[in-house]
Amino acid sequence: MRCNGFCRVAMISLALSLCVGCTSRSKVDSVIQGFFSEVNQSNFETAKSNYLSTTLINTLNSPQASHTSIQKSFENVVGNIKSVEVAGVGVKGEVATAAPLLLMPWGTKYSGRMELIKESGKEWKISDWEEFKALGSEHLSMALRQCFQFHKEAEAASEFQAAFAENSKDAATLSDWGFCSLALGNLAAAEEKSKQAIAMYPDVVWDAYEVLAEVYLKKGDLPSAEKALKKAISNKPDDATLYNSLAWFYADNAMKIDQAIELAQKGLSLSPDNALILDTLGWAYYRKGERTEALQSLTRARAKEPNNAKIRAHYEEVSTTAEVHMARALQFSNNGRLDQAMGECDAALRQEPNNDQAKNLKATLGKQAAAQHVASAKQEFDKQQYNPAMTECDTALRYDPKNTDAATLKAKIAEVKKVLGVQ
Repeated sequence: MRCNGFCRVAMISLALSLCVGCTSRSKVDSVIQGFFSEVNQSNFETAKSNYLSTTLINTLNSPQASHTSIQKSFENVVGNIKSVEVAGVGVKGEVATAAPLLLMPWGTKYSGRMELIKESGKEWKISDWEEFKALGSEHLSMALRQCFQFHKEAEAASEFQAAFAENSKDAATLSDWGFCSLALGNLAAAEEKSKQAIAMYPDVVWDAYEVLAEVYLKKGDLPSAEKALKKAISNKPDDATLYNSLAWFYADNAMKIDQAIELAQKGLSLSPDNALILDTLGWAYYRKGERTEALQSLTRARAKEPNNAKIRAHYEEVSTTAEVHMARALQFSNNGRLDQAMGECDAALRQEPNNDQAKNLKATLGKQAAAQHVASAKQEFDKQQYNPAMTECDTALRYDPKNTDAATLKAKIAEVKKVLGVQ
């Protein structure tokens, strides 16, 4: 439609009326985005001096400050902010409120509220903020509680679903869901959720690859587990715990031991006081047959985390001779504690792979221990606890790969789960 002069004037007036506050909003957006840009790069002093009002700076510097530091306030997002969106800006004179949304590369979104003032009547400054929370975080927190505190898979799944409904692009929720399923023995669900997270951001996520690696490991697929762990490191090469995961994978499976040592040392270069990495390094040296070096690392690990049961167990094994391990194995066997007896046989064989006494005792105990676990599997199956029953079958087959009762029951459990549509 062609517009005469009067029409054009009216349109311009309308546009101007619709854009009241546009300049103020643009400046508010710029301040918030600039602040988070500095936070993301860990330039906290620059963020403070350029974007925070004198009022908030004084609060931050106060010993009684509610926000002790910018870094602590935003520690979940520092270095990871992909973009900042600013919505819901309201400007009243020299005061403004805004609702920023921080987007992470793996899809998590943090929402919060910020207040701004026109300091000295000239430039907008951030005067305060409320806590930023990830969308779906309340449901996610409840899901993890149901999973790890109460061990209720169905209830946890319901909460995970609710969290995911609030942000269907959040791969972190799927990764946590997979981790929960793994912890509860549901390998199928753990694999499914991890692969969903990976499909969203294959070159970004890392924790989903760790869960997937553990699933492959439990299935005995070592090549796929190794590939998943390597991809996790590729996606997050500054994470010491990922180097530790691959190092432990190699060391615990007695493969590529020299690489295990190198990976653990790389992890320590990123996290020098990490007791778990020291533990892995000690275990890698142990599997290489270098007990002196192993004890040095394990001693340091135990000193840093004296209450860590796994570290204590590793130290105890390495510092104990094969002869003592065999004596313990016999004692456990006589008392009917077959799992512990098998563990002592394994410890003796890690030190002396050709120890015939340990080999023979392990072969004998393996069949007995497998029978115990098959019995437990049947009990769990009768209670309709299918995933625990499956775990018991897997343990039995690990002890005695030719155990037909375990293999038959495992197949039956899988069929029942399929018919019932449970994971």
